[in-house]
Amino acid sequence: KDERYLTAAVVSNDPLFLQEVLGRSVNGTTYAGIRARTTGAPQNHWFGPAGDPRGAGIGTPEAIKLVWSCHREIIYDIGPLPKNRALPSAT
Repeated sequence: KDERYLTAAVVSNDPLFLQEVLGRSVNGTTYAGIRARTTGAPQNHWFGPAGDPRGAGIGTPEAIKLVWSCHREIIYDIGPLPKNRALPSAT
């Protein structure tokens, strides 16, 4: 297991790389694929279990506990890409 316990996004179109990284992550919600994205919320923000919009908390002990003990959720976005879409430059 990876010692970093909260992965936000893994942007890649390489399935072996995605498998390697996602297989080592532990909890929280992870977006994966060529168009993976994240809200950018810090680790103490909670928008309901695994993104459920019916509950929220920011910086409270309950929010932190629920973020770090949530079940594993991986959301894939692998395409297909529109024909006119250009990939952004690497940074």
